[in-house]
Amino acid sequence: MSYGAFPKYTRDPVSVTTTPAQLIGANEKRYVLFIVNEGPSKVYLGSGSMTSGSGLPLPSGSIYPDYDSKDSWWAATASGTADVRLMEVEHE
Repeated sequence: MSYGAFPKYTRDPVSVTTTPAQLIGANEKRYVLFIVNEGPSKVYLGSGSMTSGSGLPLPSGSIYPDYDSKDSWWAATASGTADVRLMEVEHE
């Protein structure tokens, strides 16, 4: 199976703080989304109602591959700021 024909989009970096911020909106055409934490702080991932206490932790320097969700993703830190990078691959 070749994945080269699927459109790939590198999204603008998102600066994540203690206030939950939307990383990316919902996308029914999404095949996979890679969320990369390039910042020094741990990032917590989840839905729009998430907090650092309820989100999925993504340590500094880690990548989270989302192969299932078509939903939007949100993020927050417990303290400090983190730089989050995104790459989304869509079905044609």
